[in-house]
Amino acid sequence: MAPRLKSAIDVLSLASKISQGNRWALSKGLTLAESQNREQQQLFVKLIGELAGKQTILENGCFRIGVSGPPGAGKSTLLDSLGLRMIEKGHKVAVLCVDPSSLASGGSILGDKTRMSKLSSNKNAYIRPSASGKTLGGVNRAMHNSILLCSAAGFDRVIIETVGVGQSELSVMNMVDCMVLILPPVGGDELQMIKRGITEFADIIAVNKADGSTKTAALRMASSVSSTLHLLSRSRSVEWSPRVLVCSGRTSDGVEELEQTLDEYLAAISKQDGIHNERVRHLSNLLLETADGNLIDSFHSDPMVQNQIKNTYLPRLLSGTQSVSEAAIELIEAYKKHSN
Repeated sequence: MAPRLKSAIDVLSLASKISQGNRWALSKGLTLAESQNREQQQLFVKLIGELAGKQTILENGCFRIGVSGPPGAGKSTLLDSLGLRMIEKGHKVAVLCVDPSSLASGGSILGDKTRMSKLSSNKNAYIRPSASGKTLGGVNRAMHNSILLCSAAGFDRVIIETVGVGQSELSVMNMVDCMVLILPPVGGDELQMIKRGITEFADIIAVNKADGSTKTAALRMASSVSSTLHLLSRSRSVEWSPRVLVCSGRTSDGVEELEQTLDEYLAAISKQDGIHNERVRHLSNLLLETADGNLIDSFHSDPMVQNQIKNTYLPRLLSGTQSVSEAAIELIEAYKKHSN
C-alpha cells in the first residue's frame, strides 16, 4: 500500500517525481488536486508552488482539448484512435474523463477506460477519471488543477472528455484551448436538437461512425451540420471557422485528418495570441469561482450561522413573521460583522 503524504518534505519529493513523469506521483498529485479535504488542499498548494518553481507549469507547451458529445457518439473509441495517432507524431497524451454521475456510482468512467484499451496500455498515455465535485466551481477547480499536473508531468496533449451535453460541457469549454464535438450519425428531431443546442461552442465537429451501414448517414449528417454553421454565433474570441469532419473510431478512417485539423487550429490561434488571451479569461473566471466556493464553505460551516438559523430565523420563518429574503439579508449582515 502506497504511503500517505504527511509533510512538506513528501510534497517536495512528489513534485520532483511528477516533473520526471512518474505516473504514480502524478496519480497521487491528482488525488490532492481533486480533494475536498482542507489538509490535502493545503498540500496541493505547496505542490503547485514547488512545480511552478521548477517552471514546468508556467510553460505553454500543453495543448488543452475538450471533447464532448451525446451518449452513443463513440467518443471513447474515437479518442483511442486519436490518442494513438498523436503519440505516433511524438506527443504524450493524457485523457481526463469528467462524468457528473461519478458522484453517485462512478458512472461510465471505467467503461470509457476499457474502450480506450489500446491507449491506456501505451507508456506515453495516461487516462484517469476526473472528480467533478458538487458544484460547477468544483468541476472547474479540480479540472484546472489536473490539467496543470498533467502538463507538469510532460503531457503536451491533455484531452478532457465529458459525458452528455449539459452544464459540464460549458464548464469544459471555459477550461480548454479547443473544443471538439463528436456526433453520431442521426437524423430527424434528434439532429435538430443537437444543432440547436450544442454546436455553437465547437471549434471542430467530428461526425463519428462513418463506416459500414452508417457511413451514408454520417456523410448526410456532416453536410446538414455544415449548412447551419454560418447561422450560429461563436462563443470564442479567436478567429477560426469551425470545421466539420467525418471519421470512424472503429476503423480509424478520418482520424489523421482530425489530428491534422487540431494542429492547424493550434497554429492559427497561436498566431493570434489566442491561447494566452483565453487562458487569462479562464484564470479570471476560475479565481472568482474559487473565491465564491471558499466564501460559501466558510459561511455554511460557521457555528454562528448555524445557531442563528436554528434559533432565530427558522422560528420567524415558520411563524410567518419574516420572509426568507429578509432573513437572508440579516443573516449575511450578521455573518459579516461576526467575521470582522
